[in-house]
Amino acid sequence: MFRRNQIIFLLTIASLIFTNTVFAGTPKGPDSFQLIASPYTGADNTGDGNTGAPNDLNYFYVGQVFNTKIQINSGGTTAANIWIDYDSSLTTASSLLTGTYFNVWSGQLINPTKNGPTNGRIFSTGAEIPVVPQTGTGIFGFINWRMNRPTAANYNTGSPASLDINTGVIGATTESNISLSGLDTLDGAEDFQFHVWADTVKPYATNPLPGNRATGVAVDSNYVFNLRDSLHGAGNDLGVGTGVNTNAPPGSILVNDGGGDLDYTAFDNYTCSGTWGTNLCAVTLNPSTPSGLAGDTRNWKYNTTYTVKISDFQDRASSAQDQLGDANGPNIMNPVTYIFTTEGDNIAPRVTNSVPNRGGFGGLNTDVVIDLQDRKSYPSGASGVGVDPANCFVTLSSPTFKSTNYDITTAGVSVSPIDFGQRIIINSATDFGQNETVTVSISGCRDYAGNEMTPDSWSFATSDTSAPYVDSKIPADDTIIGASDNISFHIKDSGVGVDLNETVFFVNGVYYTNGGGAGSVTTNGTIISFANSLDFNGGNYAGDTTKVTGVSNDYTFLINPQTEFVAGETVPIIIYAKDGNNNIMSQVVYGVSLGGGVCPVGQIFCGLDAIWNGTQCVGATSESVVLSLGSTPTLQITTSNLSVSQVDGSSVLVSWFSTMKGSSRVVYGSEPATATKNQPNYGYGQSTPEYDTDSIYHAVIVDGLTAGQLYYFSPVTVTGSVEVNGGEVKMAPRFGTQVIDRYINSDQQVICEVAQPIDYGNYEYSTSSTQMTASTPYSAPFVPKQPKASNLKILEMFSSQDGIRIRGVGVPNSRVRFRIF
Repeated sequence: MFRRNQIIFLLTIASLIFTNTVFAGTPKGPDSFQLIASPYTGADNTGDGNTGAPNDLNYFYVGQVFNTKIQINSGGTTAANIWIDYDSSLTTASSLLTGTYFNVWSGQLINPTKNGPTNGRIFSTGAEIPVVPQTGTGIFGFINWRMNRPTAANYNTGSPASLDINTGVIGATTESNISLSGLDTLDGAEDFQFHVWADTVKPYATNPLPGNRATGVAVDSNYVFNLRDSLHGAGNDLGVGTGVNTNAPPGSILVNDGGGDLDYTAFDNYTCSGTWGTNLCAVTLNPSTPSGLAGDTRNWKYNTTYTVKISDFQDRASSAQDQLGDANGPNIMNPVTYIFTTEGDNIAPRVTNSVPNRGGFGGLNTDVVIDLQDRKSYPSGASGVGVDPANCFVTLSSPTFKSTNYDITTAGVSVSPIDFGQRIIINSATDFGQNETVTVSISGCRDYAGNEMTPDSWSFATSDTSAPYVDSKIPADDTIIGASDNISFHIKDSGVGVDLNETVFFVNGVYYTNGGGAGSVTTNGTIISFANSLDFNGGNYAGDTTKVTGVSNDYTFLINPQTEFVAGETVPIIIYAKDGNNNIMSQVVYGVSLGGGVCPVGQIFCGLDAIWNGTQCVGATSESVVLSLGSTPTLQITTSNLSVSQVDGSSVLVSWFSTMKGSSRVVYGSEPATATKNQPNYGYGQSTPEYDTDSIYHAVIVDGLTAGQLYYFSPVTVTGSVEVNGGEVKMAPRFGTQVIDRYINSDQQVICEVAQPIDYGNYEYSTSSTQMTASTPYSAPFVPKQPKASNLKILEMFSSQDGIRIRGVGVPNSRVRFRIF
């Protein structure tokens, strides 16, 4: 036993013993215990509800659980012990937890029958070891309490229950105790008094927004109301019940727009709060749009009266709360009905998009597309009632396009629904002119509420989308010309006109530009550079008649070559051009040829029934070619007329003569022909299509080649049913300034020859061929200007028919880069 004048302290914490005195009311003195409720429903969270008045005490409902924090306050203590006595038939204790006031705990125990069948007790002991006095207010522990039955029927406050902190006799206790140095210093403790009731009050709906019988309600607004469960029910929001059960069903929200009740519980959203979490629930209805349009924020129909019926929501009252005669729960709300009427649609449709865009550009044959939308607000408001295009009236006009009126019945006009409106497409029977302003006007369109649009007008400019083109070539493609003939042609453009600064010609190895000099030309992504060019305006040499005449929509070019063409020569002509709107013309490639040369001629090259007329083989008795049946035709391809010319970095022009008219194709590959030269490709990997030229002069473009790759080409001529293949030329097409990389692979630090000769496009023929024309080989046996690299010296450079060879001294496996111009 502890007495103030006789200090005896048992160090075994679990066996602390105190005497018994009951103390109720607000704790007094510096050393005390108190129970703090969470949640709480009284005037405050303490045992006397702040005032001690019965109506201010905390109250709970059957089936609910609340928690009490055991609060300790001390001016200095090293150990403490608490007993809490309670009615175990009224409430069930659970989850006894220790606090943080001490660091050692012992004897935590819940005994529901400690002092009899319904008289329970809570035990808990704590101490600070090593012994260090603890001061101030802190947490001694926690306990949960579940309500089993009412303390009184019908919300009566006359007989509250109590959680009694058993203090025994203050100063001579064997029960609750706060100790310092073996002395019981407990001054007092506050018991926790409370009511337990059966919840028999119904939840209710209140505060609708828009209000009941509201008019002009925005169609893009939500519908909001409150569900409440208070102590007193509908009409008095004070206090709390057990809380609203928001499950739906059983809760029901029906909305009727005049066509029958629809269940809107799928569109509800709850934001709940309150002592028990759902004593106040704000319910928001955000229904799907009646328009069915994705992204439409409209929730309701225009100018429509809606009836909202709310019913069947329940509270969480216990189904076993009738011990004192109260009705069991749950309690079901009384149904309520609210009415509201939406606003009318008084906003007219308008144009929200057009193709071509306002102030933009359109093609000459562009369709005019007009999007009309009907919205509550623009550009992105809720939908209106919808566009009625029946009265729409559209006018198109431009300087070259006569003002024309259209409605939805006009030929070439189509109407289709789009989100929030209608799309009108006008496909006019005639095209617009280039580089002019087209004016679009629209009026008369209405929505289904009768709102007529404000007339609208805008314009767009037609753009030049057509590339220039070549016309009136003299001489024409695949014809024979004289050595001193000129070359002429037209370049036309139906738009802004040809840009002379972007016009380049290539005639028989010579470039022509506006002003001459070095430059480059771009054709659909390919850039070809050149170090020099002549001026196609003329004046390049004495007597030069080269010139350009005409206007930008039709220029005439006359090319007067400085030197005559060579007999038997193929003359490639390549034309590049752009217009002033940057439309690139696909390169035009064609060729002409000179008669004469060293072609073998005469009767021995004609069939048995044909004769040589001085130019070609013709029928002996008529103008047509006749081949004798059973005889072997003697059609020949003369190698002196077979040539290849570069067009650009990926294509070449192969040309040749035949002694009889026929069609043309070229077989080719990156390897020479195989030993077996059978049809159709005669041992080569690829073939061009066959062109029905019906001429003795043949010129075929081979494209899709890889720049820098050496290719072998061989012509095929077809006359009637006879097909003849013969001769071979080779070329590696490349850009004018292409950089070629080669490795010197040698293990000798002496004079090394490049292992892979760099072919630069000269001609090589089969051993049975006769060379027609070749450029003069270049030789530089002495190289005065050496590379800056100290480990490389060029000794000799020379060209030959199969490429360029470079000899020099270098470190083994050095990488040497050559730029070929």
